[in-house]
Amino acid sequence: MSYNRALWGCIFLLWAGPVWAEETTRQLTNVETLLLAHRPLTAYSTYMGHLEPQSRVMIGSEVAGAIERADFSVGDQVKKGQMLLQIETKKLEVQYKLARSNAELAKEDYQRELQLFAKKLSTRAQLNQLKNRMEVTQYQMELGQLDLKKSQVTAPFDGVISKKMIDQGEYIGMGKELVEILDLSQVKANVNVPEREVTQARREKKVEVSLDAVEGKIYEGQISSVSFEADQKSRSFRVEVEVPNPNGELRSGMLARVRMVTKSLFDQMIVPRDAVLEDESGSYVFLLVGEQVKKNPIKVGVGLGSEIQVTAGLKAGDQLIVVGHQMITHGERVKLLRSAKQEAR
Repeated sequence: MSYNRALWGCIFLLWAGPVWAEETTRQLTNVETLLLAHRPLTAYSTYMGHLEPQSRVMIGSEVAGAIERADFSVGDQVKKGQMLLQIETKKLEVQYKLARSNAELAKEDYQRELQLFAKKLSTRAQLNQLKNRMEVTQYQMELGQLDLKKSQVTAPFDGVISKKMIDQGEYIGMGKELVEILDLSQVKANVNVPEREVTQARREKKVEVSLDAVEGKIYEGQISSVSFEADQKSRSFRVEVEVPNPNGELRSGMLARVRMVTKSLFDQMIVPRDAVLEDESGSYVFLLVGEQVKKNPIKVGVGLGSEIQVTAGLKAGDQLIVVGHQMITHGERVKLLRSAKQEAR
């Protein structure tokens, strides 16, 4: 009888042993780890602004008269020196011819008086009077010539017509606004940078510029100026960014996002944000030491999208549990499925 019991006991142990071992193995939580390495930290900030032309010039009339020619439209590309419009010149031509005639006559009178003065047949006062008259008429002739030149309005630089305020045949007075031209060979974006980050904004610093109007493309910009006075309400500083526009695809008024590096550090610990947990004591992570879990308190720094800087509590070579960490506790034995090595950059 005792022999049979012992036999059945051995059979039970042989059968139950593997089942119990399998059950024990199945109860271990599967985890994946990341072998930590030092990495550089680069933090960015993005600021909103609108594109503006490099130059914006409103051209006004310097003479009065009727518009004889104005064959341009809004949106036209123009070259420096290109004639945009012609103001009627008949009256100006008559005035110029009269001034030139008076100047020639005054010069002849002065030269005749100079000969008489040399022969002591005239006085110094008479000579000076005619000399002054000659100079005045010469100036009047030059002014008439200048008015004739001003009757032709030309483009001061290569650009694009943004506004046209006159029509052909219209009579205009002196000072009338005629046309606005934009220089879009290079555009600029003015953005407001908070005072805590303005020290990172330096002239000639490279920045990235993206536009809603041109999806998927990043333009390289450069800081051209930084205000030395903060806005009293927003406590921000005006920063101007220049962006080359050789193809002319950037236009004034487009919404721009300027992305600037605000922090750059070396030998930092950067971990996946999802691996960081919180309790009443603060932030912590789980490390794998051998086959056991270790709860490790940490201090976090700058958030970097899906990652976060850890300023204390971790070192290169630590095995950070990144998968399965939500289902484990300190001291628990776990099963390691996969371990990846963090790339040191």
